[in-house]
Amino acid sequence: MDMEIQNSLTELYGELNGERGHDTAVLQEWAERCKGDPQAVPLLKEIGRLLFLLGGEETERLTHETMEKTLREQDKALSDARRLFRLGDARRALEVLAPCLKEADCFSLSDDCLWMDFQSFLEGLVFQDYFADEIGDREIRRHPMHPGELFFTYACLLVELGRLEEARETLEKLMVFDPVCPKYLFELTDVYKRSGGIQDAFSTALWALQCVSNDPDAARCYRDLGYCLAETGAYAEAAALYQLSIRFQPSPQAEAELRWIAEKSGTPVAGFGEAELQRRCEELGIPVGLSETVKRNMELLDSIDLRK
Repeated sequence: MDMEIQNSLTELYGELNGERGHDTAVLQEWAERCKGDPQAVPLLKEIGRLLFLLGGEETERLTHETMEKTLREQDKALSDARRLFRLGDARRALEVLAPCLKEADCFSLSDDCLWMDFQSFLEGLVFQDYFADEIGDREIRRHPMHPGELFFTYACLLVELGRLEEARETLEKLMVFDPVCPKYLFELTDVYKRSGGIQDAFSTALWALQCVSNDPDAARCYRDLGYCLAETGAYAEAAALYQLSIRFQPSPQAEAELRWIAEKSGTPVAGFGEAELQRRCEELGIPVGLSETVKRNMELLDSIDLRK
């Protein structure tokens, strides 16, 4: 551990006397002092841990007040960053958003719950179906810092600035909070494609196909899968996936890439019928159409009138 952080921890411990009200006030004062300082992340983690251990109504009240203030600042930073992004100043937008990511990353939470940040109720249902074994008896709770859009926006800014490795790391971290959001998975697939990680892009697009809930998103998955296959030289298989994509949603991009495949392979692209497309997808281990799990949960939501 950094010597400066170690010295700060020693100083902090020296101010604590075991009395809950006193120690809570000390910890909250230190948290406010360290807030926004990237170098103070280990210190903030320890402060969060100690506050959690203290417990009690007073701590809950103070923590709630601090959290409300933090979330207001986070919302403003996210709004400012998006505005700067639209104005073409991605670098400044990144600077505005960076402290919020540090806070979300170091926020201390109990280990007896699974802290997620789903963007829709459908995502939560799909997650519980796909990850039942991993969840076990743990309760799924919404992450209080709402890190999903923070990490996603930050990654998009990194992509804009050409910092693909950092964008990949940020998106992979985001998958911990919400691994079934198609929007996040599409961005991660694109980052893998742009950085040459074709196998990772293929795997991510295939997983996204299990999570999408509409035909346009399914079409994008098949287009991404076709791109990855074309990059490996499997032109006939790639053409089949692009044609399947067009059947789910016509796309000038898919049509253009089919022409590119014909030029690359030096042979006209064959037109595949439904049976042939189905056969080729089965050989590749690629499902055709929306996941049965997603469709079942969509029907459930319709039945309880949550999406109307």
